[in-house]
Amino acid sequence: MKIGIGLYTEEKKHFISTFVHSFESDVNNYLKEKNYGSDIEMFGINLTIINPSPGFEHFYKVYKPKYVAYKEVANPYTKKRIEIIKEFIVSVRIDGELYHQLSPDTLTESQKIVVEEILKSFLLLEFLPKKVKDFDRDRFISDMADLMKEKYGVEL
Repeated sequence: MKIGIGLYTEEKKHFISTFVHSFESDVNNYLKEKNYGSDIEMFGINLTIINPSPGFEHFYKVYKPKYVAYKEVANPYTKKRIEIIKEFIVSVRIDGELYHQLSPDTLTESQKIVVEEILKSFLLLEFLPKKVKDFDRDRFISDMADLMKEKYGVEL
């Protein structure tokens, strides 16, 4: 199993992108040796860090969690075919007060905010469809909580 984080952020908060990519790599290295079942191969997180102006919030929706057993799509720019196989996709948006707390001056605290929001996203696994039978959700969430506490000092 792997996680994939798609990051969208404003220029002002771009400093956090290096950390997000490093975080993704760390989690995937940890997950290499783990097996939670065969029904989820990828946990996709669409992470948006933005503070939209009033009236523009609808451009940055937080979508319902979605499970994709199999889907083939084409990249609209390159026309290359992409297969999505056994992926659970969630949206996470950091805005409002949390957005304003993200600062390069308090990088460690900013990183903890991001980790905490990502950790909360794992709880969305409760919305897995009934057809997903071979996935140990509780062990996955417990392992992620342990990793986040040990490595980043963040608790669920």
